[in-house]
Amino acid sequence: MAYYIAVGGLRNASNITHRLFIDGTSSPLYSFDHYGEINAVAYDSYGNWYAAGKAQLDTSDYSGVYTVRKYDIDGNLLWRRYYHTTTLYGIAVNDAGDVVVVGASSGGKSILKFNSSGTEQWSADHGATTYCVALDASGNVYVGGAVSSSVSIRKYNSSGTQQWTANHAATVRGICLDASGNVYVCGDTASGPYNVRQYDNSGTLNWSRNYLYSATSGTVYGIRVDSSQNTYICGKTSGVYGLVRKYNSSGTIQYDSTYGGGSDLSATPYGIFVTPESDVYVCGIRSASVGEIEKYNSSGTYQTEYTNAGRLNAICAFQLATITSVPALALAFALGVPGGGRAYEVPGLPIAYSLAVPTSTAPPVPPLGDGQVIYRCYLTGTSLIELPIESIECRRRRNQSTWLLLSVPTVTTAQRAAILAAVNVGQLVVYSGLRAGDGTETLGEFLRATLTETDETLEPWGASMVLTARVAAVLETLQTRTLEGVYQRSNASGRKSISCVKVNPVLRPGDTVTDGDWSFVADSVTYKISAFSSDMTVREAP
Repeated sequence: MAYYIAVGGLRNASNITHRLFIDGTSSPLYSFDHYGEINAVAYDSYGNWYAAGKAQLDTSDYSGVYTVRKYDIDGNLLWRRYYHTTTLYGIAVNDAGDVVVVGASSGGKSILKFNSSGTEQWSADHGATTYCVALDASGNVYVGGAVSSSVSIRKYNSSGTQQWTANHAATVRGICLDASGNVYVCGDTASGPYNVRQYDNSGTLNWSRNYLYSATSGTVYGIRVDSSQNTYICGKTSGVYGLVRKYNSSGTIQYDSTYGGGSDLSATPYGIFVTPESDVYVCGIRSASVGEIEKYNSSGTYQTEYTNAGRLNAICAFQLATITSVPALALAFALGVPGGGRAYEVPGLPIAYSLAVPTSTAPPVPPLGDGQVIYRCYLTGTSLIELPIESIECRRRRNQSTWLLLSVPTVTTAQRAAILAAVNVGQLVVYSGLRAGDGTETLGEFLRATLTETDETLEPWGASMVLTARVAAVLETLQTRTLEGVYQRSNASGRKSISCVKVNPVLRPGDTVTDGDWSFVADSVTYKISAFSSDMTVREAP
């Protein structure tokens, strides 16, 4: 499954400050104008991404309005917050929806925490400009910045109370954490000279390293760590090529790679990101007017590059979290639809069930074949729950917003609370598959959508809900799909459409479809699925 690559930087001649790429494609998925400069980008596990920096409110206002913004995976602005006296340099997000931004100190604020809706929770002051921030799963906040009263690194708990401080003895530009709670920082040259250091979670220094060669000064701008505690940095020393370096868990150099192709001494890398596969993405500037993203494999070998008109300051890469293992239980939570010419009834047994744990690997593909077709729906958010399904309606359109309507026939008090808490942060993940005669289910991901609205019906005997969600972008390679169960064709106004009783869960808008006689590129695919029938209509572009 491909990665999304989000970058941000200086506003350029094309009026662009941040972009989203799909790895392997040279053109951005979309581009935006922040009216100034993006200094930091981040993402959450729901596919939302965030940008922070310095921006003008519009092209006629250059007095300095500074902002942080949250987007969904389709590029829709979810919220934005302006700060007229603070330039933002760093941002961090965790799976609980906490958002922390840091920047210049003004009015007793250089650190601000928001909830997932953009409401400010608390603020603190580093005492000087704060350049970087990291968040752990418990909501503890780690920041680094310029030296203030012999302090350049601070830890706060989730309520904003300071826990400890440490001093890099120079400005800290980057900070990150590993799974054990160790803290990694990088920045300007300190005495030694050192500019890469690891501390334990109590703030005790474990090791220091010198990024430089024979020079006595330089700056490391970006730092990341992988699951094996390998450390990755990028930076620049005057008169030396920009460098990407990897250390092992003991701080021993594993490789050096040259940013900018090894032909431009002015090339400077500013941002770095490492995937779980240890691929490395680096962004910066290659010349006065050309920003560049470079990708390296786990051995540090250059793979490819993407160019951008203007300096790039920050980068992150992400995949949508997926559920790759689901319970093979023949419960009422599955929606059974006709298969093989017969209708099947799904038993409604009030028995306990267990749920699978989400992972972050590529989701399984829905199986195709004869037999009883079933659908299951899971809701992510503060917890993972399975929802009963009465019907599914969805129209997927090529390169346009797509919506999903899912009817839930009954909801318990716990399910209702989980659904309401997941609005705008949780995802509906619909699986499609086949059920064998022994009850074994083979499932694959069919639809994934961010929950946006709920419509609830209360009756004396219970409650039901209709959930509205925005379907996330799909990155699979487009293919030719053969349609089965065709019952109607139409060619109104020169626009072909084919309707089928058999839903093809792997069909995507943009695929070429054929029924043996007609063949065209699918512009939209509409699904209507219930316990009694299923229908799929594929339409050609107008």
